[in-house]
Amino acid sequence: MNLSFLTPEDSYHRIHTYFTGSPYHLDNRRVLYTRFKTLQGKGHVCVLDTVTGEESVIGEAEDVWYHSGSRAWFAQSGNAIIYQNRFCWHGGPSEDPQYDVVYHDLRTGEQAHYPASICNYSSNVGDRFIEIDGECAPEEQADMGIYLRSNDGAQRTRLANVEQLLEFNPHGKSIQGSKLKLRLGGAIRPDGKKVMLFLVSRIGVLVRDYYLCNPDGSGLEFLGRLGTHL
Repeated sequence: MNLSFLTPEDSYHRIHTYFTGSPYHLDNRRVLYTRFKTLQGKGHVCVLDTVTGEESVIGEAEDVWYHSGSRAWFAQSGNAIIYQNRFCWHGGPSEDPQYDVVYHDLRTGEQAHYPASICNYSSNVGDRFIEIDGECAPEEQADMGIYLRSNDGAQRTRLANVEQLLEFNPHGKSIQGSKLKLRLGGAIRPDGKKVMLFLVSRIGVLVRDYYLCNPDGSGLEFLGRLGTHL
């Protein structure tokens, strides 16, 4: 493996992800990651050929997270890459945040952009990923939703919203109307037949409630609670 381009003068951070995505191509040769100098600055979505050491820049990412980079994945059996390009919060819950996902075709180099927010702790199975609504004021959280989205952005299936999750949750009444700050997340099971959802709240400590449903949102069930989640 030739990594000679990583010299002592190289000041970039390069991360793929601890929790999400598929950073390794099926050819066992290419690696996908986000390259950046500071978390406040812009990043670049890059592919490294571990044999030649060639680093290719796929596109620019304005949304860079420490654990998940730009939430980039190899998709379509390695023929495409999807990543989160932009997340802009404009000062308050009265204004909608702006999200932008890029679908990059590795065969043609063409890119398609569409509005979506890739879940930080999601997983990409086949041609789909988990999308979530942005944070909002506590009194407006009931309708915050979690979705299953196709990589190309064409199809979007609503799995559940906060209100539905709390209805299936034996602890739901203690959360409902409490004005706690809530977060949504989820992951597609490896076989693609079920989706794991979770609702994170802070009640002294961070608490994560787990749910399971079918890819069309049916069969929703509460699985349990895990406390002291960080």
